[in-house]
Amino acid sequence: MQKLIVQRNQLEYVGFFSEPALGLWGEGAKILQGMFGAFSPYHISLADLHNDSSSLHPSDQVVTVKFGTIGEYRFKFDRVELMLHNFNKNSLFEVPKLLTAGDEWLRSVIPGFTFSSHYFSSLSHSELDHGTSQEFLRGLSSVDIPGVGVSEGSGIIFHWDLREQGWRVQFTIDHSLSVENGLFVNYLIRPSGDRIDYYEFVVQGTQLFERLLSEIGLEANDSAAEL
Repeated sequence: MQKLIVQRNQLEYVGFFSEPALGLWGEGAKILQGMFGAFSPYHISLADLHNDSSSLHPSDQVVTVKFGTIGEYRFKFDRVELMLHNFNKNSLFEVPKLLTAGDEWLRSVIPGFTFSSHYFSSLSHSELDHGTSQEFLRGLSSVDIPGVGVSEGSGIIFHWDLREQGWRVQFTIDHSLSVENGLFVNYLIRPSGDRIDYYEFVVQGTQLFERLLSEIGLEANDSAAEL
């Protein structure tokens, strides 16, 4: 079993609304107050709220709450987004709290609110504790196009339909373009339905991720950042 020594990682969540929240158009104070209240347990201040809108067009309106340098939560009129940078398991398990806080706020201010879809994606660039990405990927797959050159090993993208959970899963492993001789790993889950038990989702999603790594002979270490 080779260990992945994570150098950089990122988690992204996007929750798309069934209908644009146009009832909040012109209600900037309500949006700011609601987001400030929802995320106040993270000791945010007024300076952590940002209007990142690029124009007056409704699709360009963005209100962001920043959690230091670790992450941010964005409200748009058709979606919400959460991003964490360089997370570890401790900060990963803050994700359900953040998403639940945002979910409860949205349902409290938008009558009949529902999500149409959810997307969770994590990516990482890691060193290997021994060997190189070329050696690892050549051992993972022998697929090559002959007559081109010396194969450095090819990445693989796996796709699964987990019908019992209502998940579509994609798992990618390839060469990292930013860590020399390192591996790039991308893990994406699209759960179905409006409401999600975010805590249970993170538990099951993490367990599946660790299993997938193990099946191809890898084990991930933890990175250092926390919320």
